[in-house]
Amino acid sequence: MCSKVDSAGRILKQTPPLAIPDPSVAAPDWKPGSNAIVHYSAWTYITEEEDTMRKQLVAQAQGEGHCFGSHHHDSSQEECASSGMGHSDHKQVYPYRHKVGDSRRFGEPLEVRIGRKFVFQGLEQCLRTLRVKERSMFVLFQGSTEGYVQIEANLRQEYQHKSPKHCSMNCPSSSEGQENPVSAHRCSATLTPSDYAANWDLLSVYSQPLELELELIDFQAPGTFDKGDWELSVEDRWNMMQKKKEEGNSLCSKGLWSDAKSYYEEALQFLNQVSQSSTINVVSLETQAVSKNNEAQSTSSRQPEDFVGDNGSVVRSPLSTQLSALHSNLALVHMKMNPPNHSLVVHHANKCLEQNSNSIKGLCRRAAGYRGLGEWDQARKDLQRAIELELSVSTDKDSKLCGGSAKVLLTELHLVDIEERRTRNLQKKMFGGIFK
Repeated sequence: MCSKVDSAGRILKQTPPLAIPDPSVAAPDWKPGSNAIVHYSAWTYITEEEDTMRKQLVAQAQGEGHCFGSHHHDSSQEECASSGMGHSDHKQVYPYRHKVGDSRRFGEPLEVRIGRKFVFQGLEQCLRTLRVKERSMFVLFQGSTEGYVQIEANLRQEYQHKSPKHCSMNCPSSSEGQENPVSAHRCSATLTPSDYAANWDLLSVYSQPLELELELIDFQAPGTFDKGDWELSVEDRWNMMQKKKEEGNSLCSKGLWSDAKSYYEEALQFLNQVSQSSTINVVSLETQAVSKNNEAQSTSSRQPEDFVGDNGSVVRSPLSTQLSALHSNLALVHMKMNPPNHSLVVHHANKCLEQNSNSIKGLCRRAAGYRGLGEWDQARKDLQRAIELELSVSTDKDSKLCGGSAKVLLTELHLVDIEERRTRNLQKKMFGGIFK
């Protein structure tokens, strides 16, 4: 038995389902922006003409030095249609049933956003008929299979290069005109002739019905799941940068330097995406309102790169300030890790100072990196510059020198001299008699 999924009868759903869902579980409310987590398998039928074309394409591609992945199958081992067609004495009987897709091969289910203009609209129409844990078979005819070839070919290509945590059919088509600098899948990409040769079994989808078995693993309402990188707006990326940075700050306060480093690096990736966006409104991001509580706070003792939050509100600093702060924080975690990486301390401190040459934290952390590398003169210059900047924020220089940050910096400067003398004396003892 079959029922129509669409009014034109281009999609049929076989009943009863292959796996019956729990009747006590309510049907999903398929609102735009919902997330469907689904496993799929797909089959089509290969005609003799298409098989001949396939052999020609494969032979031509092999002659050009192309190789094929594990998703290609020997036609002699293909599944035959259940109507009794089969192999006899190794002679192929046409048409034969052939599997052209299986998400389980990729190791993880697909995630499909509902209500977006995706390439494969037929899939969404089928999903809307399912309940969680239901598994059903659909038959899609021409006009409803458009987009499957592009998506399956791209998933195969991605699978050959990496093992994705979640394969995805989330990418919007290019017709939407959305900026997508970090899209994980090129769902709307145009396939080249060599792509067709490498995916010969997909050619028949253009002329034959597509049998699609779907199992709805889970359903997530809008706002209950994390967005994929590809669908984040510039403002989303900015907010994600701030969230990752705050999490890194929290881990730093607990001395979890390695974990903090990971969050700061993620924050830096989001910030770089914001800075490279062609649609960014920097002025808007830099001048977002600060809460009244934050506006009332004194900022005289705050470093330019400080990130302040109160009652859920956050100071939105300029891009350069955030870049400076993140690199300064990365310099700190590399300095604190065991063992410290002094070269990376200097690298990130340099990046910090490129954005803010008056960053006292950047200067102090670069000085620490130079000390670890034995570059004493460079360490002294940075500490002396940091002391000058620290004293410049107050007219009461005598009190500053007697206590507070300036005194700490003077102590650090004195330690550089001590460490240099100790190192040089040790070197003399170790190598002084070599050339006598």
